[in-house]
Amino acid sequence: MLGDKELIATVSDDGKAFNPLEQSPPDIHAPLEDRKIGGLGIHLLRTLMEKVEYRRDDGRNHLTFRTRVGAVGG
Repeated sequence: MLGDKELIATVSDDGKAFNPLEQSPPDIHAPLEDRKIGGLGIHLLRTLMEKVEYRRDDGRNHLTFRTRVGAVGG
């Protein structure tokens, strides 16, 4: 959904309850060979989006993220 200068997206699934916002941030400064697999998608959402929300409703995970958007070519 594209609101008034705000992009809002919600991803939903019926998997196990999982709140990605409770996960520890990855150590992005560690050498690649020492890093754990996973967690970079969550890191990107937290870094690039202005607001990220999680809720569990009717047996489904819902992750909503928002960011402001500007006019192309401004």
